[in-house]
Amino acid sequence: MKYRLLDLGLIEYEDAYILQQGLVNCCNGRYGYNTLLLLEHPPIFTIGRTGSSKNILCDTNFLKEKNVKVSYVDRGGDITFHGEGQLVTYPIFNLHEYKCDLHKYLRALESVVIDLLGIYNIKGERLEGYTGVWVGASKIASIGVGVRNWVTYHGLSLNVNVDLDFFSQINPCGISQVKMTSLKELLGRDIPIAEVKSHIVGAFERVFNLEVLN
Repeated sequence: MKYRLLDLGLIEYEDAYILQQGLVNCCNGRYGYNTLLLLEHPPIFTIGRTGSSKNILCDTNFLKEKNVKVSYVDRGGDITFHGEGQLVTYPIFNLHEYKCDLHKYLRALESVVIDLLGIYNIKGERLEGYTGVWVGASKIASIGVGVRNWVTYHGLSLNVNVDLDFFSQINPCGISQVKMTSLKELLGRDIPIAEVKSHIVGAFERVFNLEVLN
């Protein structure tokens, strides 16, 4: 499957969402391209279709002090945090072309993260009954997607060097007492985002059998 790769750097959540919608409208197998977006977001709590603001544990003073936005969004799942130091990937993929259903797609996204973690000699695992990737008892990657006319949007977020304290202000993914982790915490050093981007692109290409368009 051929695809375009776009690195957006640091971009507001709302701006990335608008871009995704335009790409979804074009990605119908005839007029558009499958596209993989790489990016980071400024601090924001996003609440998915099955989520609730009850999973925000902090008060409005914390949100104002830390300049954290809150947004209700049309992806699956509950609440999560996005911020600098977290690598977000939004695949705009035509599932008809990939020949898979939504369940298989979610498992493939988990496989991307597990593949990448293996490069750092970290064992990533699935947890039965949940979507995402764990290392031991801690969650390192969250997944929440949207699908329109079998074209995907939203995607996955991988904690690289992100400030994990923000996750203590919510019940991540609606799970109370869940502990989040990051590559930095596991490896004891900062990991260049550019390095992780390169590895995650390779993982996507292996898992989804992708070929980048020149």
